[in-house]
Amino acid sequence: MTTIQKDPKQCLKNIKRKITEKTGIAKFIDIDETSAAFSKNYALQISLGVTKKRKTEYLYVIFEDHFEWFEYDYKSQEDFEDAVVEYICEHMNRTIKTITEMKRHKYIRVTTFYLDKETDKWKLMSDDKMSWLFARPFITEDILEERTIDYSLV
Repeated sequence: MTTIQKDPKQCLKNIKRKITEKTGIAKFIDIDETSAAFSKNYALQISLGVTKKRKTEYLYVIFEDHFEWFEYDYKSQEDFEDAVVEYICEHMNRTIKTITEMKRHKYIRVTTFYLDKETDKWKLMSDDKMSWLFARPFITEDILEERTIDYSLV
């Protein structure tokens, strides 16, 4: 049986190619063979690597804004790459506002907006509320946090 070697360099090339196909943008900030940025302030930067789970190698992506994505969470490497591409394309060349609300012992809500440059108004991208029973005891105080990031590439 032949073991498939996971290649972060090739995966990054695939991601960049797919982004170019989807957006028409072909100029990115190359950091090294397994890292690139898709915004001029490096806020939309990814680094790729390989990890093992149950003796099988899988690719992973770490986003500079502290998200980690693992190939084993997807049906295939292609699905994994497509999800990364979708996230990057959704954020690239946009100003994004994220509001995180935590209610003590109740829930966490993350609402994301993008700034429509034509109307100069915020438009909803996603609104996710999590209230898992096992997480509730760890939400020890009410918090409302707002973060705005410009992901412009040019």
